[in-house]
Amino acid sequence: AHIISKIYIWLIVIVIGGMVLHNFIIWLSYVRKKYRAMQQQSVIIRFDRHWVVQHVATFISFTLLVITGFALKFPNAGWVQFLTHLGLTEHIRGIVHRISAVVLIAAAVYQWIFLLLVRKWKGELQSLLPSFIDVREFIQHMLYHLGLRKERPDFARYSYIEKAEFWALVWGNMIMLLTGLVLWFPTFATRLFPSWGWLVKASETVHYYEAWLAALAILLYHMFFAIFHPEDYPINLTGLTGKITEEEAKERFPRWYRKLMQQERGKN
Repeated sequence: AHIISKIYIWLIVIVIGGMVLHNFIIWLSYVRKKYRAMQQQSVIIRFDRHWVVQHVATFISFTLLVITGFALKFPNAGWVQFLTHLGLTEHIRGIVHRISAVVLIAAAVYQWIFLLLVRKWKGELQSLLPSFIDVREFIQHMLYHLGLRKERPDFARYSYIEKAEFWALVWGNMIMLLTGLVLWFPTFATRLFPSWGWLVKASETVHYYEAWLAALAILLYHMFFAIFHPEDYPINLTGLTGKITEEEAKERFPRWYRKLMQQERGKN
């Protein structure tokens, strides 16, 4: 039975891994095709290179945190045992997890420095603040996709979708940072708050469930708009290039597009 189990484990890895590799190659070819097509179109700079660097650093560090975090939580899981066979032992996973946490924090600090201090980003934070207009546009958006409204909402630079993701990221980072530091330095935390005997256990619980919440939100919500949205498939290139085609800007963010055109006419 042990031999049969081993054979099937490797069979699953090879067969499913081969399928994933096969489909990834096909998907990547469509990404290249979309990128080449984008280069032939008129584009608008939606985000500068600093935003793109922060976005990519956040994505990579978050992905590593999810993988290593759940691997540390469930060390006996089959996929974790496979990682161990590849040389990613629990000790190494712990190191990668902490390094990724530092990178994620650095990316967040990097973004907030630009939001608060860099003149070029002036007004960016204000445009990310929620407002009652977002509620109205949310209703209009749902009605449009339910076939009960003919026109899309008149979205500005950021719709309720981007605002929700941004503030969810801020909230998640704060929760994971605070609880993560307690778990990283439990002795110091208990000395700092000696009467809070529940602190470490509570932090572990919050850290675990917030990790599930963040991972599922990214997988089911963010990745839909980044990859699986019918208008963006095989991928939304804006997060990697900082650019958006003029046609897409006009259709999806009409109020922002009109503002840009007014500014251009003002310059001329």
